Amino acid sequence: MNPDYEQDSISLYFVEPVLEDLSKIWLDNDVFLNNNYPKNPYTMGVVTFDGLNSSGQPYNWNIGAVDWSDYLTSKPIFLGQKDISDSIYLSFFFQSGGYGETPDSTDSLAIQFFNPSNENWSTIWSINGFESDQWYYEHILLDSIKYFQDGFKFRFKSYGSLTGSLDHWNLDYVYFNENRSFNDTLMQDWAFVSPPITMLNNYSSVPWKHFKNSSSNILLDKVTIPSYNSSNNPKLVQPCFMDLFYKDSLQSSFPYSASVLNVPNLSFFDMEYDFGSNFTLDKTINDTFVDFKYRFYIATNTTPERLSENDTIYHNQTFQNYYSYDDGSAEAGYGIIGNGVELAYRFSILDGMQSDTLRSVKIHFSPTVNDVSNEPFFLQIWDDSLGLPGNLIYTSDDINFPEIFYPQYNSGLNGFFEYELPSLIPVSDTFYIGWKQITSSRLNVGFDKNVNRRFDIFYNLGSGFQNTIFEGSLMMRPVFISDMDNFVNFYEHKFEKSNVSLFPNPADQIVNISNNDVSQIIIYDLNARVIFRSNILNDFSFDVKDFYNGIYLVDIKFNNGDSQVKKLIVHHRL
Repeated sequence: MNPDYEQDSISLYFVEPVLEDLSKIWLDNDVFLNNNYPKNPYTMGVVTFDGLNSSGQPYNWNIGAVDWSDYLTSKPIFLGQKDISDSIYLSFFFQSGGYGETPDSTDSLAIQFFNPSNENWSTIWSINGFESDQWYYEHILLDSIKYFQDGFKFRFKSYGSLTGSLDHWNLDYVYFNENRSFNDTLMQDWAFVSPPITMLNNYSSVPWKHFKNSSSNILLDKVTIPSYNSSNNPKLVQPCFMDLFYKDSLQSSFPYSASVLNVPNLSFFDMEYDFGSNFTLDKTINDTFVDFKYRFYIATNTTPERLSENDTIYHNQTFQNYYSYDDGSAEAGYGIIGNGVELAYRFSILDGMQSDTLRSVKIHFSPTVNDVSNEPFFLQIWDDSLGLPGNLIYTSDDINFPEIFYPQYNSGLNGFFEYELPSLIPVSDTFYIGWKQITSSRLNVGFDKNVNRRFDIFYNLGSGFQNTIFEGSLMMRPVFISDMDNFVNFYEHKFEKSNVSLFPNPADQIVNISNNDVSQIIIYDLNARVIFRSNILNDFSFDVKDFYNGIYLVDIKFNNGDSQVKKLIVHHRL
């Protein structure tokens, strides 16, 4: 199918209906299609309702804002030739919270039916938020003649916080069909329930040049993938394989290690694929970034099978220019509160490489609850000292050449923003990436709850580094130099550099700004505290007569989006 018509994001908008549109079933793309939020799902892929819109931004940043948020609407259905005797049921499974945030008792999930005659929506089922990891099943009969019209639709909608990735509901196995009965509650489907997160030990991705030069094998030699038999009959396992592809060319195949051939009914069943200790990937591939595709499938000769799509899953094992632990999805946000506090995240270069050079850090900041896109921070890199962050290798908190960074939310749903380091930084063995906060606001870096790396996460509130108590992984990735650096491989804003100076400097009372295109200034002391902030300047000057003698950092923002940090010395004459 033309990729323009693929419905991988629950999106369905088209100008002229074509044959391909017959397979489309949804009219909107508010909800998030994923494998990351559900706990113990019955099949791959759920849709998750939250307070984020289709671009991954909060519906409303105002604190305490609540209302109807995400919708999932079926396309119009032709029911004009049907009636109640056709026994049409809508059924589905739902979960409250999962790996996300549990909806409050005042939040809700609801279903509405559409009456084409008067164009009204009627709520026919709803439930308030509650705490549970269980899946619940609903089975609803169309029992009113008013719905048997061409143009009938149904929709799910959620009520809760509009301020971010909060109040989560997971929805699965939505099934609408005729000739069903009250007892037709089983999906009759043996299905994979979740794909593997990685095919590597410890990491979800490593730089290709590091993998090629590694003296140790970090590839998994076997993987276990859970499945679920939702049928009331056992399933007999037929030959199943893992196939490995590079650029659509089959590299090798490995069979399912069949210790058990009968899959019990209504139960979870682990599928184990064993590649052997000698399994490897082709390290002779001469490329900068490399992707390998793993394909797993299950097979049975037992019928019926309702959804054959659930029998096959793919995993793309990517090797680019960064290290990562996370699976690319933030189920929560992680942050620390306090002016001058530090956050550090540990990584170790693979054996055989020893050292390399960092060029940037990728970070996903979760847009939730509070907009902190104007809250600055310093990037920092440490070496290792007996398993803790040691000496600073680099900090942008430089008295002579300070560089201030801000959380960016413009990278899309779960997108990473790449923060380029002002200079290339050599690192070796074990190192740490992170930041030092300039304000007390919690910055909310994306927190992946499916991968637990809590012993690699450290924070310092002023009395030394210690591990976090929360299980998960930060969505932060160190990026190394590569041959791709000569090409455009990420979006970068480019502005004409704005020149500016402060005078007099040292200053006693009034400080003038040489450029009149300034939109805002923020002044910090050397303890990273905000001393002064203003969006309106009289004659592009400001008064420092109430400042103590000392050195300050002035963050100057321009109307074209550029910014500069200048050092200011305040010295009051006696």
